[in-house]
Amino acid sequence: MQEEILDRNREANVKVYAVWLPMIAGDARSEWKQSLLRDARAVHLWDEQRVTGRWFARQAWYDRNVKVAWDIYVLFGPDARWNGSPGPLISWGETVVDTRVRLRRDFQALVGG
Repeated sequence: MQEEILDRNREANVKVYAVWLPMIAGDARSEWKQSLLRDARAVHLWDEQRVTGRWFARQAWYDRNVKVAWDIYVLFGPDARWNGSPGPLISWGETVVDTRVRLRRDFQALVGG
């Protein structure tokens, strides 16, 4: 995401929220590599209790049968507002690596690049 999207769109007026969850062995806060997403427009958050992941897993658009959503991206445009839930949703994908082509395409369409 850093090289493929943010580095190539340095002038884009965006905000990235990276919420990190401990989901598999080795996912400890002490092992958290913020350098993977080093852009100044990124805000990093640690969610030890997986509250964010459980919330996203309950959303209607998230059509997976899991209790915790993780390794996903969620893309909203400049008109998005949080009225009970954020929207309108532009796109989402899981895993971030597996859906990076869609993320890059939808991001480019959003920022006009």
